[in-house]
Amino acid sequence: MRPRRRPLRSCLGCGAERPKPELLRLVRNMAGDLVVDRTGKQPGRGAYLCREGKCWQKALKPKLLERAFRRPVTPEEIAALAAAIATIVDAAARAASPPEEP
Repeated sequence: MRPRRRPLRSCLGCGAERPKPELLRLVRNMAGDLVVDRTGKQPGRGAYLCREGKCWQKALKPKLLERAFRRPVTPEEIAALAAAIATIVDAAARAASPPEEP
């Protein structure tokens, strides 16, 4: 039996190819809204980001997002995506850090 193949995706910010589960997915859903796809399975046009701050700061530039989603992106949408991504990255960082001792 052959080993199962893990799909690779490219980060919008740095261009690195990584396995799909390691990346954070942004999606233009069927309503046309840009949202963070926590499950990685929402229908719509997707773009992927590393969970590192430098990648998503670079990727949240209007031209990169417009090219990835094939539509104009407003500053309000960029701000909403940045806030959602920051929340997810901060939560992951807290979960990965060792617990503080009293």
